[in-house]
Amino acid sequence: MKNASLRIACVDTELTLFAMEADAEGYRAGPEFGFNYARVANQIRMLRELDAPMAFGVYEPGHLRHARHYVNNGLSTPGPMWDFYLSGDYGLTAKDPIATHGMKPSLESLCHYLHMIEGAEIKHPWYISIWGQGALEDTAISRRAIELGGPIKTGLELFYDPAGNPTDLELLQQAQEIARIATKTCTGTAV
Repeated sequence: MKNASLRIACVDTELTLFAMEADAEGYRAGPEFGFNYARVANQIRMLRELDAPMAFGVYEPGHLRHARHYVNNGLSTPGPMWDFYLSGDYGLTAKDPIATHGMKPSLESLCHYLHMIEGAEIKHPWYISIWGQGALEDTAISRRAIELGGPIKTGLELFYDPAGNPTDLELLQQAQEIARIATKTCTGTAV
């Protein structure tokens, strides 16, 4: 069996504020993450020189507009994807429900992003990442994403729930069950 490796690079096209906590007076604090326009341009330039596929991390609608500029102007590489970050109450980093970024994990948010990529002159695959939502009792958004042809990303990196402590395997099994249900719904047959 031949060894294979996957080459892909993540491109975050704006700055994002990640709340981590609130102080005693209620003021939120946390890091800024991402890049300004010059750093994004340098990152895109480098990935074009390496001919590395780009996964555009879309934390906010403005990030998608920025990334779409590169796609529409022929500045992306072959094989790019859209990664739609949908943020639950805990976001990416908080241990309290004080998330300050992103669109909520909802069918409306997914539809908004899908509508936005209709404006891309070159069509690329997309997938969703649901961050900081916890146990995902409501799996409608994941199921609908699969029904529409978009994969879902899962795992402990995305998961946070102060009341739960699943394993990666349990989260993967949950995603597999969602996919089975979605496939059954789409085909009308048992899976």
